[in-house]
Amino acid sequence: MIPHYSLFINGEFKETSNKQDVINPSSGEIIAKVSVAAKSEIEYAINSARNSFDNGPWRSLPFAERKKCVLKIAAGILEKAQVLAELESSNAGKPIKESTFMDIPSAAATFEYFANNFEQFLKEEIIQIKSQIANADAKLICEPQGVAVLIVPWNYPLLIASWKVAQALCAGNTVILKPSSLTPLSVLELAKIVKEAGLPAGVVNIINGSGDTIGETLCSDSRVDMISFTGSNAVGK
Repeated sequence: MIPHYSLFINGEFKETSNKQDVINPSSGEIIAKVSVAAKSEIEYAINSARNSFDNGPWRSLPFAERKKCVLKIAAGILEKAQVLAELESSNAGKPIKESTFMDIPSAAATFEYFANNFEQFLKEEIIQIKSQIANADAKLICEPQGVAVLIVPWNYPLLIASWKVAQALCAGNTVILKPSSLTPLSVLELAKIVKEAGLPAGVVNIINGSGDTIGETLCSDSRVDMISFTGSNAVGK
């Protein structure tokens, strides 16, 4: 039986009537069916991330509390390492050895690293300014940017997503993550781990669809504060 994967919006899994086949490029076999976001789901994801940042607890949580959640994601990736490695291998058409020994453990290590080290980037800093006119002290305060749209390519779906998501979460942002529509499976499996980690609703939203429709809509919306994109120059433009 072919498995079905849903979108992850506002802390819940959402199935849509529009589905796409996901193909193993090494065999041409259909390995899954995945929900595709329409305009209504994109709007829902943006609203959820915006509301969660503006009115939810995540941005104001002490770093130690955010750290616990991010470390739970790291642990969840390791607990599901075999499942994730098999998904990454079949979806991206890469050797199982590469996904088992590089992609999946590196993704977990990314969440663990930023959870354990990001606090140093958030510390307030006093800067002494001296000039011929006057001397002054300035305080540098690091604050979260807001709603971050994270767009990742097909070649290292989970690992590149982890690079982006881990940092954004540690800084107190909320995110909308869009994997490549060619290789969405491991990132949608990550949604289950995020759910189990107990993050507040709307902090992480994961949607699937073509860059031509979803990417353009996300990147042009004024409610989005930051875009992190990895991919080709043509799509970037």
